[in-house]
Formats: sequence, C-alpha cells, structure tokens
Amino acid sequence: MSNSIVYINSTLQPWSDLYRDGDICPLHYWGYSDFQQNNLLCIKNSRIAIQLRYRLGGLDIPVLWRTYQRLKKGAKAIYLVTPPDILAALPFLRYRFPSKPIVTWVWTADDVRKHHRKLKHATHIFCLTEDAKEALDYHGMEKKSSFHLWGAAPEAFVDQSEPKLEYDLNFLGLSRRDLTMINNLLESKSYSVVTTPKAASALETTGQVQPNLSMHELHGFSALKRILKKSRVTVIPIFSDDNQPSGYTNLVESLLCGTPVVIPKESLIPRRALYAKGVFHYEAGNYQSMKQTLTEAVKTGSDPDARQLIQESASTLFNGKSIKDSLRNLLQ
Repeated sequence: MSNSIVYINSTLQPWSDLYRDGDICPLHYWGYSDFQQNNLLCIKNSRIAIQLRYRLGGLDIPVLWRTYQRLKKGAKAIYLVTPPDILAALPFLRYRFPSKPIVTWVWTADDVRKHHRKLKHATHIFCLTEDAKEALDYHGMEKKSSFHLWGAAPEAFVDQSEPKLEYDLNFLGLSRRDLTMINNLLESKSYSVVTTPKAASALETTGQVQPNLSMHELHGFSALKRILKKSRVTVIPIFSDDNQPSGYTNLVESLLCGTPVVIPKESLIPRRALYAKGVFHYEAGNYQSMKQTLTEAVKTGSDPDARQLIQESASTLFNGKSIKDSLRNLLQ
C-alpha cells in the first residue's frame, strides 16, 4: 500500500477491477488509470445524491475514514474526482498528512467562491471551466491550478465498422433539460428521435409520447456508442439560466463519435468545447431557433465525410492524454 494512491469517485462501482464498471465510457475515469495496488473508493452514488450532499455541506464519513486509514498505512496520494465526498475534511487531511499530494477537480466559479478556503489545502486543482480557473487565480491559487478540457482516449470511440444512420436525433441526458423543447420536436413529427426509457418517461410528464420516438436501454459504453453513431444529431436542450456545465459529457461523447451536437449558444460548458467543430447553436428556449439550427445540423450529420472530420477534430481537442500525464506527475 506504500506505493498506492487513494482514488475517490462516487459515480463508479466499488469493485477492485474498475474497468468492469458496467462497460462505462472511459471519459468518466477523469484521466485515472487503474493499478492493482491502488485503493478505489467508489460508491455508485447518483449525481443528484452527490450534489445534495455538496449543497448541504456534508461529508461522506465512511469514505473519509477509509481514506484516513489508507493514508496512515502508507498510501502516497489522493485523487479526489468527486469533491463533495471529503472536501470539508481537506484542512484536516492536510494537517495530518502535510507532504502527501491531494489532487481534485472544481467545476465552476461559484464552486470556487463557496469553497476556496478548503480548496487551498489541495496540492493541485484541475478546472473544468475557464471561469473556475479565473476564480482560483483571483483567490491566489494560480500556481496550483490548471484548466483542462475533460476528455478520454479517442481510440475507444472508433469502431472498425460504423453502423448505418437510423435516427435523426438522440436525446439522452435528463439533468437540467428543457423537455418541452423535445416534446415540441416530437409533436412536429419532422424528426425520428431515439432516447432511453427513463427519458421517455420524463417526456410523458410534459406531453404525449409520439410514435416517432424510439427507446433503447443503454447497457454500457458499447450501447451508448451505437446510439450516438446511429444518430445524425445529438440534441442537448439546456436552460439559459443553468448554473452548471450540464450536457458536457453528452457533447464530448457525441463529437468523439462524429455526431453533430445542437445546444444553446450560452452555457457554462467550456468555450473551447462549446464552439468545437460540429457544434451548432440556437437561442435557449426558442423553438423556432432550434428548428432552424437542426436543419443544418441534420444535413451535416448525414454526410459521412463531415462526420469523420468532426470525429478527427474531437479526437485532438478532447484527448485525455494531457490529464493523464499531469496526474502522473502530480501524484508522484
């Protein structure tokens, strides 16, 4: 254990073999590479549960206790992917283990404003958005923070044979989504749409599910890739006042599959990602603006050459190698 790290990510399964976690998209490892001697504190909490605990300012006491035990036994560093788990205890951990690296993430400038005193006890802070980096600089942490586009290994999204296009649009995420916009699209019967049964159930609360809506369970990363690659466009209908970078994972996964994205032009998603090749913008909450944008996006998503260019560009922009290299140096 003396040469291990403590890896904390509440959104993954608590198995020793991390890569059996339901065939999960490699994006969700946040640059981490599994090694047998490492200590994986993974709980499979929902994002809602994590955010609730975060807003309440609470700790995950079992995770803190296990982290403390592992550090006492010689673990050399902490990689904290889901900060709410032990953020409040960073001052204590730094006091008890002054020389051990603690690396974590922060998403937004608002997160920094609320928790900059605790974040100062980290060795390094990765920033998911440009605004978060600016806020850390303001609070004197410019030397211990860096902005990185969250990405993954692009080769994981490339298949030997691409499936045939089957749907005009896919709609997969539910968090902070404007479901009324999707129902309007369905009612127009202008597009074939694919989604998950869970998302379809949510749509039933805002309108009647239409016959041009197909449903597929997403059992693992392979199923996710098939849906994205069979779709001409991914629609991410977030609200204009969203205070989180909602839809980021949907955007990155889609572009790495060569699928264009339609999303409001104003968002907390990093600007380099929001204006990447293959991303089309509309006015949030404006159905006519979305329809006009979709016309161009669907045309692009029907062109194999255009899709290949989108995938190639995304493979460079969202290559997770820089995060892995940074982690390797920081956690030594």
